[in-house]
Amino acid sequence: MAAELRASDTVYRYGGEEFSVLLRDTPAEGASDVAERLRAAVGGRVFGTGRIRVTISLGVAVGPDDGLAVTELIRVADERLFEAKHLGRNRVVTGRSDVSVTG
Repeated sequence: MAAELRASDTVYRYGGEEFSVLLRDTPAEGASDVAERLRAAVGGRVFGTGRIRVTISLGVAVGPDDGLAVTELIRVADERLFEAKHLGRNRVVTGRSDVSVTG
């Protein structure tokens, strides 16, 4: 993931298999673009002996539209993450009406 992020961005482990990425000074469109790049980068890699493929689902929340407090942003991003998983995984769900999918 680090290859897709700027030096000012921070990755946090959040839960067992979940991560949060803090993108400072990033508008909603930029956050969506980063999420899509992360999804594509992870989905394009093969792990282990070349037989393990991993996909990720991402929920994007951006202040101030989705909240000002960190706890509110995390709650909204988490809701969108679960929506992405519910819709079939390997997706990015944002506050916009679009949902990206690459099978």
